[in-house]
Amino acid sequence: MERFGIETRGVYETPWFAYHGPAGEFLLLKSGAYPTGDAGDEYRTRTVGLACSPFHPSIRFMYHQELTANESRTPPMIRAKIGDSLIDLTTLRPQKDLVEKSFDLEPLQLQSAIENGSFEITEMFDQSMIKKPSAVVRFSTLGLSANVVALESKCASKE
Repeated sequence: MERFGIETRGVYETPWFAYHGPAGEFLLLKSGAYPTGDAGDEYRTRTVGLACSPFHPSIRFMYHQELTANESRTPPMIRAKIGDSLIDLTTLRPQKDLVEKSFDLEPLQLQSAIENGSFEITEMFDQSMIKKPSAVVRFSTLGLSANVVALESKCASKE
């Protein structure tokens, strides 16, 4: 089961991996399956990614999450803790059943997150609409430093 990426024991994260997008962009991606319900029998996949920012030497940080029908009506506010920085994520493309958020990281913020060992994403719901506590999801940065070198060289070559 491990060889095929099927995991049935709670939280599961992929390692960081390089991906060449349809437009030829170079991305570093990591996905995780996390329990969503109190019973722990429902899971949702969330993905974080890093790409070249148009504002070099910054790196674009992206967050992607599918929403349940109830959450789609009032999507959560997303806050990222990157190193010592707290950042409220802006909507990249508002969609009915999907949250895609992004922002640009300075190289020192990215290095700080690598040293801290994770990116932390907090999903906060409007309690007047959805009685659901905030959820905190951590994406490990283990193995990211080796891949960031390739990303930074791709971004520098675009200048």
